[in-house]
Amino acid sequence: MYAELENYGKAEIMRKTENIYNTTLEILTHADTNNITTHQAALNIAQSRIDARKKENLNS
Repeated sequence: MYAELENYGKAEIMRKTENIYNTTLEILTHADTNNITTHQAALNIAQSRIDARKKENLNS
C-alpha cells in the first residue's frame, strides 16, 4: 500500500480518505445541481481549483 511505503500515520491516512469522500460528494452535488455528468462536474471543479491557485500565486 502506498501509505505504508510513505510511512503515513493513521491520522494522515484518515485525513486523505476523508478528503476523497468529500471531493466525491462535491462532484456528485455539482453534477446534480447543474444537471451535468459527473465527468464534467469533476473537470469544472478541477479547473476552478486551478484558477483559484493561479489567482493566489498572482496576488502573492
